[in-house]
Amino acid sequence: MHLNLSTRELDRVQLKLRDDLMIRPMPSVDGATYQIEDPVAVRFYRVGQAEYLLLSLLDGRTTLAEAVSISARQLGRDAFSEQEATSVAIWLVDTGLVTPTEGTSPAKPQASTSLASWFNPFWMKWPLLKPEGLLDLLLPATRWLFSAPALLAMVILWITGVVAILGQWEPFWNDTRHIFSSNNWMTLAAVWLGLKVVHELGHGLCCRAHGGRVTEMGVVFVLLAPMAYVDVTSTWGFRSRWNRMHVAAAGMIIELSIAAMAALFWGESSSPFMRQILHNVIISASLTTLLFNLNPLMRFDGYFLLEDLLDIPNLGTTAARWSHAKAARIFYGDHRPVPLPAGWIGGIVRSYALGASIWRLLVTGSLLTGAAIMFHGAGLILAVAAIGLWYVKPAVETLMTWIQRWSRDRLSATRAALLSTSLTIFVASALFWLPSPFQRRAPAIVEYADLATVRIDAPGFVETVHVINGQVVDAGTLIIRLRNEELTARVTDLELAILQSIAKRTSLMNRREVAAAQIERRQQQALEEQLAESQRKAETLNVRAPVAGRVLARRLPDQVGNYLKSGVELLVIGDENHKELIASVDQRDLEAFSDQSTATGRIRVCGLDHRTTSQFHVEPRASTRLPHPALAATHGGMVDVVADEGKPTPPGGDPGGV
Repeated sequence: MHLNLSTRELDRVQLKLRDDLMIRPMPSVDGATYQIEDPVAVRFYRVGQAEYLLLSLLDGRTTLAEAVSISARQLGRDAFSEQEATSVAIWLVDTGLVTPTEGTSPAKPQASTSLASWFNPFWMKWPLLKPEGLLDLLLPATRWLFSAPALLAMVILWITGVVAILGQWEPFWNDTRHIFSSNNWMTLAAVWLGLKVVHELGHGLCCRAHGGRVTEMGVVFVLLAPMAYVDVTSTWGFRSRWNRMHVAAAGMIIELSIAAMAALFWGESSSPFMRQILHNVIISASLTTLLFNLNPLMRFDGYFLLEDLLDIPNLGTTAARWSHAKAARIFYGDHRPVPLPAGWIGGIVRSYALGASIWRLLVTGSLLTGAAIMFHGAGLILAVAAIGLWYVKPAVETLMTWIQRWSRDRLSATRAALLSTSLTIFVASALFWLPSPFQRRAPAIVEYADLATVRIDAPGFVETVHVINGQVVDAGTLIIRLRNEELTARVTDLELAILQSIAKRTSLMNRREVAAAQIERRQQQALEEQLAESQRKAETLNVRAPVAGRVLARRLPDQVGNYLKSGVELLVIGDENHKELIASVDQRDLEAFSDQSTATGRIRVCGLDHRTTSQFHVEPRASTRLPHPALAATHGGMVDVVADEGKPTPPGGDPGGV
């Protein structure tokens, strides 16, 4: 049915509560609440004392304005304003709990809403089947899973699984590094989808075991990511909140038990493929389940568990009302209290309100970013539409509220304008300085540019080593000392031969044998050239640093006593002021990096607080081999590789293909 309400129509709109609704009081720590059961739609609603009083006055004869006036006399300050009463009336009509007695025509807004939900790219809910027949078929064989002894056994199983993982933590952690490998995506997706189906069956079976109804089962797509769901709204009719909590936690209990069993089998399996599947099961059924389903800030299992644990129906609505009241107090100076439970439970509600507000901003921002990245141009259109729906529309409504406030209280409106402007400037400044989420990322390693290689000139045995790996040295610093007795003896022999040649030439000159003296002179010069070369080689037995920098050499002290041949590379020296990044860029990001190849860009290295300005040099290569072995996961890098069959790995080379 269609109903267009405004505060000007309150004096003539008459609503009538449906006769087939069942309303019963429910105990709650935050005051009296009432549960409304719609037997036709199989829906349950909870309302507070003020809403219940307003509902009780809707008999088809009393106008909405008269109902608001009567409830105001009874509730005093806790009564609804005309605007709030209008919102409640619209909600009652939309949910089908009341029927207007005039001025309306029959329609089916729920159907249009459902139709829109089928094609909403951010949230698509597709009901697929009525699961009660399947659940009733499975229930006799699975009812025992939801008994107290079974729960105790599952807890023991969880502890055993955790102990099994901790006992083999290092191999388990090593396997975790490859969970998002492209070779594992299909297996991980299949495991995840299967576990979600089991998760929802756990909710449905537990609900049936406690006597509830499960009216619907289907799939919800969030940015095209599928998630199964079951409709267990009938649990709102359970008198015991512990039964409601059991149903809310049943999916997680089943998944955690599957994860524990997978952990036990993983530790005993010797098949790499089976270990990979079991590892996917462990991660998907434990970590992701606890991070998402147990998160009370999302309307998943954790939210309903917290709601029943605190015994606060509509926890999210109560927290939102408190947030709105707090915002009105901060910006407008209003002092309208929102009834909250006393003591520590009230503190939890306040904390929940703050956390939910921050979480909502993070989630909506993440969804918009994900849409823009996943769907490219179309994603930007979706993001703009979502911004209009999630941010612009509330902003316009806030502006209209401010205009109304300005007409009757300019002082509070001025205060709100000043605070809003200051907050906007602060947020805009923060967004300007914070790093962009659209930054390009690529696995890279830091390498020295223009390394100075130190090689052995004269062969010999290593006698002493004067530096260690990583030591900073100056140009000319002694690195190692070699011993070559043959070269040393040759220098001594040449020196003696030269002395003998000088004595012989002197004797020939005294005997005036000029020709023979000249021949001896040439012989002496040849010996001197040989001596100079030998002395030069002997000097290179003291190996010195050719440039200043940091010594890079592994196991250098182990070289003592070893014989090193001429030309052998001993170590390299890198300059701390001249480094470069070697990155493996994804083909999809090639164009973006190529656009920066002639420009200076800003690079942020993980783990460092500063940013470095650098010149990009893009070298496109159609290769499955890494540009540096340190990028491989086998050497602690981020890129998964496999052994290149039939091709031996060169020393210091790429250990495998991508």
